[in-house]
Formats: sequence, C-alpha cells, structure tokens
Amino acid sequence: MSTPMSDARESQHTSVSSSSGPLHISSANVQPFLDISPDALVIVNAAGTMVMVNGQTEAVFGYARCELLGQLLELLLPQRFHAAHTAYRERYFSAPLSRPMGVGLQLVGRRRDGDEFPVEISLNPLLLDGVLHVIGAIRDMTVQRVAERERLLQLRQIRLQAELINLAHDAIFISDSISRVLFWNKGAEELYGWTAQEAQGRVSHVLLQTRFPFDLSVIEAGIEREGQWEGELVHTCRDGRVVIVESRWALVRDEQGHPTAILEIDRDITRRRQFEQAAQSVHSETAARLTFMQQVLDV
Repeated sequence: MSTPMSDARESQHTSVSSSSGPLHISSANVQPFLDISPDALVIVNAAGTMVMVNGQTEAVFGYARCELLGQLLELLLPQRFHAAHTAYRERYFSAPLSRPMGVGLQLVGRRRDGDEFPVEISLNPLLLDGVLHVIGAIRDMTVQRVAERERLLQLRQIRLQAELINLAHDAIFISDSISRVLFWNKGAEELYGWTAQEAQGRVSHVLLQTRFPFDLSVIEAGIEREGQWEGELVHTCRDGRVVIVESRWALVRDEQGHPTAILEIDRDITRRRQFEQAAQSVHSETAARLTFMQQVLDV
C-alpha cells in the first residue's frame, strides 16, 4: 500500500542514487540544487547540447538561461577551441569518469560579450532521467590568476633585488621583529665571516656582539617612530676581528602598515677611523712639540 512517506522515499531514491556508477538524478527537482552552487554548473547530453544550467552560469558567462539551453557547450568557449573540444567531448562520453578537465593546461572560457577568462573545469558523468549526461563545474579563475601573476612578479622582483644586493660590497641583512636574521648577503659573509646559512635565524646583535652608542631600546623606539636610523656600531667578526661600521637601518612595513622587519646596511669604516685616529695622534704630537719649543724660546 502506498503512503506519503513511502512515496517520498521512492521520490528521493529516483532523484539521487549513491551507486558506484554515474550519479542518478531526476530533472524534475534537480534545478534548485544546481542553483545553490557557487560554481557555474552545466549539464550536457551526448550531442554536446546544454540541457540544464544554473544561475551562476548566467552570471559568469553573461547569457540568459533561455539563450543557453539547447545550444552546444562550445558556445562558452573561444572559437579557436571548438574543434578540439568537440573531439575531447566525444572521447569523454565514450569513457566517462569523474576527473578535472585539461590537467596542466590553461583553460579559457568566453563570455557573451566576447571577453575571454581563465577557468577550471571538473567533469562528472550522471544519468539524467536514466540517460547518460555529463555535468561540468566551471570556476572563474580570473582573480586567482591575477593574484598568481602578481605573486610571480613579486618573486621575480625579490630575486632581482637579492641578486643586486649580493653585488653590493656593503654588508646587508634583514632581521625580523625580534632581530633574527632573515636575509644575509655576500657582503655580510665577506665582512663578518658567517655564511648566510649560518647567520639565518640568529639574533643579529648577539651574533655580532654589537656595541651600540646608546641603549638599543632608544634606537628601536626611534626607528619605529621615524622609520630609519643611522649611526656607528662596533661589531665582532667570526675570526675575532673588531670592526667599526657606518650602519643604516630602515623599517619595513606590511600592507597594513605594521612593522615586519628591519633592513640594515653596514659599511666597514674601520680603516678610515684608524687613519683619523693616527692623524689626530700626529696632530696632537706635533702640537705638543710646537708648544714645547715655544716655551723653550720664551725662556
């Protein structure tokens, strides 16, 4: 005897089947499920004709639903891909499996206004009212591709900057917010003796036994306020040599303006200071002799 509950169970069974083969769905009530998808969904028959689409397909491609139904799927592709896609579609229907389409390829969709845009497509076979169809999920990848291009451009710029920095004779390194070394150029290796691999992750002023002209907290407060600082520091190298450097610090901020790192550029001025001290010593000694001679003459 038929009851409302048994009829509901039967309807549910004919709408969706969980068998291991193609998904079984009924055209009578599948449209609302298609329309809740964030991706464009297109159901195509063996002839390549679109028989069902969802609202997101209309939004992504710019067609009204009535303009899509009954048309070949190739309508959503650039003309130059029509022949190749038709052959691909026919091969897929001969051996339908759930899989992404065009792995490793840059897939392209075409909007109603002719605009082309990158897409990702996944395909799944299904039995719509007992007849083999394919449902394609199409995702507009424009934002992701733009972000990827920007990221690759930034990486290229960073690599170029790193190469240029490595050409500099000055010691250049970048430290994070707690002074751990993130980047250490060739100039720093040559001046201080530690390789980049050895220096990375070490606290810079501990590694170099830095002697500051005044308390470090004063420098840190000043650089956070002004964005930069410069002065003379005394560092100890790996081999025990003590060097005097002319040091310039610049604060690096993220897109939100939060401090993230400090770029430090150190120029070895040890010999200059030694020459200045020697010259000062000679000057002092000469002045002392002149004073002595003047005193003798005055007598």
